[in-house]
Formats: sequence, C-alpha cells, structure tokens
Amino acid sequence: MPDRPPREDMRRSKTLNALILVTLVTVIVALGYLGNYYLGVGSSHQITWYPTNPFCNVAERRCTASLGQRGEISLSLDKRETVHDALIQASVSSLKPSRVDVLLEARDRGRVVETMTLDKIAPHRFVGRLPLDWCNVPHMRWRLKVVVHSGQQNLGGWFDFDTTCKNGQAVSALESSAR
Repeated sequence: MPDRPPREDMRRSKTLNALILVTLVTVIVALGYLGNYYLGVGSSHQITWYPTNPFCNVAERRCTASLGQRGEISLSLDKRETVHDALIQASVSSLKPSRVDVLLEARDRGRVVETMTLDKIAPHRFVGRLPLDWCNVPHMRWRLKVVVHSGQQNLGGWFDFDTTCKNGQAVSALESSAR
C-alpha cells in the first residue's frame, strides 16, 4: 500500500495552491490595467486626466498641464471681451489634436455649468469665449477642464480659478489683471 501524506501536508498544499492562484490573478489584473493605461486599449470615449501645477492661477497667467509622455496643453484666460465672458486660448504640443473641448465646472458643487468646443485657428492653437456670467454667491470657485481629442486618445487637464461676484455680476481676477 502506498504511503499517504499526513493530513497536515495536504492542507498546506491546498493553501499554497490558493495563494498561487490569488497571486496569478493579481498579476493578470495589474498587467491588464497597465496595458490599458499605457497603450490606451480602453474605450475611445475614456479620458485620461492629468493635473496642472496647483500654484498656477490661469486667471493671472498662462498655465501648462503635462499630458503624460504624450505632450502638453497650455491655457490662458485673457481679459473679458464683454461683461460676461473671457477669451480662452489653448495650445497643444506634441500632439495633432482634432478637437479641444472645455468644460466649466463649479468646484464647490462639482457640476458642469458650460460645455463648449474651441475653434481651431492653427494646427496646435484653439480659441473660444468662456461665459462667466453665473454669479449666485459672493465668491465662485471654478475648474476649467480641457479635453484634447487626438486620434483614439482623449487626454485632459484641469485649471482652477476664482471669481468674485458683486451685485449679481462676476468680477474676476481677469478684470483686475487687465487694468
């Protein structure tokens, strides 16, 4: 009769097999995530977001956000053309964007207030008018999300700025910096 291993060895073997299985599943999930992140295998509607410099105020000067290893996007808000809007200028480097979209979001509420597509004026330059006439509290905090559409990739960066409201009208750093 063949010798049977003791019960303790059998338990160890099952536990070891379970740990090996968990490790393999973890490695496969990690490789799938990395492949999706670096190769952009995911949905063409998926946006990969990159943060900007937190100390750069787009209402005061041009700010730049790195789009990973794919390029950069820089954005500026120039003095208001009318009482209720500002000129927004975006430049994209190292990419051939087909379109650039802008989403204006109220940071305090986390809701999108305005969505627009910027006009292409050169291969890497886009402009548009950003409406800033929503003024229902004394101090508005904004996040300007910029999405660059380039082939199968959608890359985005965000830029934060604030406006002050007086008598129901937005008075921002844009006006004070233009004087």
